[in-house]
Amino acid sequence: MAADAKVGVYLCECGGNIGDVVDVEEIRKKVRGWDHVAVARKDSYLCSKPAQDTILADIERHGLDRVVVASCTPRMHLPTFQDVLKRAGLNPYLLEFSNIREQCSWVHGPHASEEATRKRFVYLCTNGLLLEKKMEQFRPSPYLTFSLHLDGGRQHHDAAVDQEGVFDRAVAVIRAARRQGFRVTVNCTLFADAEVDETAGFFTFVCDDLGVEG
Repeated sequence: MAADAKVGVYLCECGGNIGDVVDVEEIRKKVRGWDHVAVARKDSYLCSKPAQDTILADIERHGLDRVVVASCTPRMHLPTFQDVLKRAGLNPYLLEFSNIREQCSWVHGPHASEEATRKRFVYLCTNGLLLEKKMEQFRPSPYLTFSLHLDGGRQHHDAAVDQEGVFDRAVAVIRAARRQGFRVTVNCTLFADAEVDETAGFFTFVCDDLGVEG
């Protein structure tokens, strides 16, 4: 991530589906203090038109160039928020989407849960460039997993982030994390034009060569 990157983080309460279980406001306050985070908001229904308009306005007002959405399943609303980025003139693949409904609140609900807010098992979704700078702040633990984003192989990933060399740096960071004993997984985007052999080769590379857990 560029040193001058500006990230907007948006948390959805999904009515009570998330908000009745997860303390979304506590998470928002903590996220607001993270490096590069220029805006951190919560909304009852982030998929609503007023909430989408708020994201559009924030992108223009604060010059955001990255967006993180934590809400329901990406199968339902990933295209919704990618479209918001497109309308704002941003690369839609600069959106990071986290499912905190099916994979968090529904697991711990229906009642308010401290474990859902302060997870005992932490999956830290990040990117190689940021982890490169911050890895020394963490210690290997069976309860901590780094989930790094890779948009396929070198050509696809560097094209998606519009910067050459990012894939190689991310791979180097994954190798360094594994050497230090960290658990690592990869979250990836598969493009419609990707060849089957190319896709299979990518998964063989990350699982067998890099040694990620999934």
